Parts: sequence; structure tokens; C-alpha cells
Amino acid sequence: MPISLAVCFLAAVPFVYAGLSKPAGGNPAIALMMAAQKAPIAKLAPVLGLDEASALRRLRDAGFADVSGIDTVAALAAKAQLSPMAVMAQLTAPQR
Repeated sequence: MPISLAVCFLAAVPFVYAGLSKPAGGNPAIALMMAAQKAPIAKLAPVLGLDEASALRRLRDAGFADVSGIDTVAALAAKAQLSPMAVMAQLTAPQR
């Protein structure tokens, strides 16, 4: 019995080490949202089903006056002192 217990613990060591040494994968949805916030509007717009011009129009209509296709959601949010989710909401809101 003590030998089998010791073998089990020894067999578990590589798995415990691997689990503790690698960074956690995290939530893939959060990783996707973080990547979207760092992408230029010109590259993000097609992912959202928009063209660049309509994405920029939506942002301008929401009060982001000085916006271009090279701006990112994260940069616009920081400049306007908003959360990136608030900026993303302007891009993904249904058209009226």
C-alpha cells in the first residue's frame, strides 16, 4: 500500500509541475476581446460586418471627432476616458 501511494505521487509530479509552470490559458473570449481592442479600426471593421467607412461614421456619430482607420478601440477609449467596451458598443450597436 505505501509503495503504490508513493508511485501515484511520483506519477502525478510531472502533471503538477506542468500545470504550475505554464501560464493559465484564460478565457478565450477575453483574449479575443483584448485582441479586437488593439486592432486598427480598418482591420476590425470587417470582423464586425462593417466596412471601414461605416465603422468610422458610427464612431464620429458617437462623438469621436478625430478618428481614422489606423486608430484602435483601446486608443480611442483612452483618449475619451471611456472603457474600451463603451467604444466597442458604438461599433456593434444595431443601426437605427
